Amino acid sequence: MNKLLITAALSASTHSKIQDQCKQGTDAQCVPYGLDFCCANIEYSFRGGYQSFHACASRVGIEYSNGYIFDDAGFSGYWFCDNAVHLLTIAATTALTLALV
Repeated sequence: MNKLLITAALSASTHSKIQDQCKQGTDAQCVPYGLDFCCANIEYSFRGGYQSFHACASRVGIEYSNGYIFDDAGFSGYWFCDNAVHLLTIAATTALTLALV
C-alpha cells in the first residue's frame, strides 16, 4: 500500500508538473492545494531518465515516505520541503557577509 501511495503521488505530481510547479522557497504558492503543502525539491530517476524540479507536494506524504521515492515500478530518488534549507542558506550567507564587513 505504501508503495502504491508514493507512486500515485509522484505520478500525479509529475503529470501535473506544469500546473503545480513552484519557485524554491515559496511555500505560499502551494497554499491553494492545501495548508499542508510545501514547495518541494523532487529528484528521481525512472527507467533511465532523471527529473529534478520544484513542485507543490504534501508534507504528510513526504514525511510518510521519510523523504525517499522508491517502488517496484522503478521510481528511485528523494523529495523534501526545502523552504527551511533555502532559509538557512540565506541566513548563513547573511551572517558570513556581516562577519566580513
